[in-house]
Amino acid sequence: MKMGKRMRFGLRWLALCSMVVLFAGCSQQSQHGAKASKAAKIVLYSNSLSSGRGAWLKKEAAKAGFNITPVSLGGGDVINRLVSEKNKPVADVVYGSSQFGFTKLQQEGILKKFDVNWKNDVPAGDNQGDGYFYPLTRQVIIQIADSKTPKSALPTAWSDLTGSSPKYKYMVPNKTGINGQTSQVVIATLLNKYKDPSAPDGVSPKAWPAIKNFFKNGRQFGNPQLFSNPIAKKQATISYTFSSDLLGIKKVSGFDPQVINSVLVQKIQFNLFWV
Repeated sequence: MKMGKRMRFGLRWLALCSMVVLFAGCSQQSQHGAKASKAAKIVLYSNSLSSGRGAWLKKEAAKAGFNITPVSLGGGDVINRLVSEKNKPVADVVYGSSQFGFTKLQQEGILKKFDVNWKNDVPAGDNQGDGYFYPLTRQVIIQIADSKTPKSALPTAWSDLTGSSPKYKYMVPNKTGINGQTSQVVIATLLNKYKDPSAPDGVSPKAWPAIKNFFKNGRQFGNPQLFSNPIAKKQATISYTFSSDLLGIKKVSGFDPQVINSVLVQKIQFNLFWV
């Protein structure tokens, strides 16, 4: 699929969410039509299990009497796997990815509608799931640099990284990293400048040279890779990450980050439910 088609849906939303939903399909425990019990094993797909989060979630779930098996995937990979497993589902719950990804699952008939007692506490604009997914917390995708880097050496906008000549030393996702929702949001943000509803891909043809320049002049790094690592290793001056990552960068990567730019796209985390 062409990049333009992959990004068209994301441009309509301009918000990144991570959420939990129920599946309309049946996994091993729901094939019998019985409601999942606390004793049942719950298979959880998520892009929010790294940096100890998966172990913490499994431990806390066990305290409440739930036996969960976390499966860690990139945000885009979560959606792709669930679509591929539509007719023979393995997962009971998905936690993470985005609202445009989960809307795709909803359209595929993969999700099960459910209700939560805290939905009225959430801003109406964030409740975009029509009862198939619900928001819990919000994050912003941001550009970062070492706090010691002078402002004069940094871009003032994301579009500054799309010029024909390399001006900055910055990180871009590699072929594997492009499956991550954080990276996809960065690209959707760059494309947003070129929105054109009349165009076949939803953006002006001028968008694609800009995206080509972004990748050509950036530096790709292998996976797994923390977003802050390229800066810590002096391989890049500029990187990007999600806002909740800021607090841990000093401890993990050894430098104080400064925020350069945030994006219009927001990542919203969601609560945990089961079939």
